[in-house]
Amino acid sequence: MSQIPLLTLENFIARPDWAPLPRDPVALPDNAKILILKLSAIGDCLVASPVARALRLRYPGAHLAWAVQSKAKAVVEDNPHLDETLVWNGQWNDARRLIREIRARRFDAVVDLQGALKSAPFLTFSGAATRVISSRAEAIAQKGANFIVPMPSPPPHAAEQYLRVAGALDISPDAPRDLEMGLRDSEHAFAAQFLAQNGFNSNGVDGARKLLGLNPGAARAIKQWPPEQFARLGDLAHQSGVQTVLFGGPGEEELARKIADAMQTPPIFAAGKTNLKQLGALLQRCDLLVSGDTGPMHIAAGVGTRVLALFGPTDPFRTGPAGARHVVLARDLPCRPCFQKPTCKHFECLSQLRAEEVWTVAEKLLA
Repeated sequence: MSQIPLLTLENFIARPDWAPLPRDPVALPDNAKILILKLSAIGDCLVASPVARALRLRYPGAHLAWAVQSKAKAVVEDNPHLDETLVWNGQWNDARRLIREIRARRFDAVVDLQGALKSAPFLTFSGAATRVISSRAEAIAQKGANFIVPMPSPPPHAAEQYLRVAGALDISPDAPRDLEMGLRDSEHAFAAQFLAQNGFNSNGVDGARKLLGLNPGAARAIKQWPPEQFARLGDLAHQSGVQTVLFGGPGEEELARKIADAMQTPPIFAAGKTNLKQLGALLQRCDLLVSGDTGPMHIAAGVGTRVLALFGPTDPFRTGPAGARHVVLARDLPCRPCFQKPTCKHFECLSQLRAEEVWTVAEKLLA
């Protein structure tokens, strides 16, 4: 069995020279009105969050808005760099209403980071003088743009791609890449109460203990580390005096319960008990999160929690947790990343990762 390579995300987002723009970047007035179009998904919106910071740094007096789908609103709406969040319910019968709102605000520039059919009407009919999009966007979305930013091949990390697109508005290539997710006092209060009710007092004796988050779920099964390995990892953590908290979104409660029942020491069970904001607040209180390639991985990064990400057939160089503090583990197999080739039925890239190997790395990060 080959040795697990340790990769840090500072190597994933190496900040190479940006591809030349087709023309000089547009330098907007400081009080410009700028709209970011990134409608979904949860993880993608978080990975795009450095764009809001970069635009605010470049245009401190600008009115900066973000159009987002309602299902991803929670990870955008409290971004400290935004003045406004425009929400779309995802249905085409609501698109006309959002177009009217966008046009009424008379944006000077729109940056379309979605680059897809569902964002095309909002870009095309925005009325903005500058409409920016990536060369990797769908053809129908590109038709509504007048500034197409070329992307290198192979494409860089998604966070780098989004910043390259925003580079058309004269932002700095050295803009920070760290993700951001805003939280409210009510979410912090929920996290404190939830942990206290489960016997973990962050201000008392137990506060000296480390808190390890485990996130076993993923939208696709090919991104999921085997549940028996998660259970074994939890036991190894408890044997070392580390408290674990088990996460899971809607529909993942059964998977989480299976893992909890297999553990010798029960974890704090948070699966199905939080909304996205409350999840972020709980993740912020963890010293480390072990997760596959999924939304909570990016939420943890967005609230400043270190991530140990387990990658299989997907590519951490494109979707890994953004930020230099995070670590990715993956089997060094010549077939990965395959993005689920039909010929692959075993996914040894994840199934061959052992809890003992993951714990060896997690223990060092916790220290």
